[in-house]
Amino acid sequence: MNDLRRFNWAYGLLLVVGVAFSITACCYFVLALRDVRSVEMRNSAGPARSALMDFIDAHGVKLMTGEIALLAVLTVTAIATDRK
Repeated sequence: MNDLRRFNWAYGLLLVVGVAFSITACCYFVLALRDVRSVEMRNSAGPARSALMDFIDAHGVKLMTGEIALLAVLTVTAIATDRK
């Protein structure tokens, strides 16, 4: 029970934001890959787009920038509040 009380809450938030950043980065990569492949195939329509890909296309850069900033703040917070 004592180990559970010493758990730093900032690490939990870092895990959540890190997973969200990883998912966003993977989606952004897939979006870029699909665009490149549609150009290579000389297909003007390209593959069918989903709502997620439309969202990443419209807001992906802002989302990733916010997640990186949040990761930076949470990293400093985790280090500052870490006790031995």
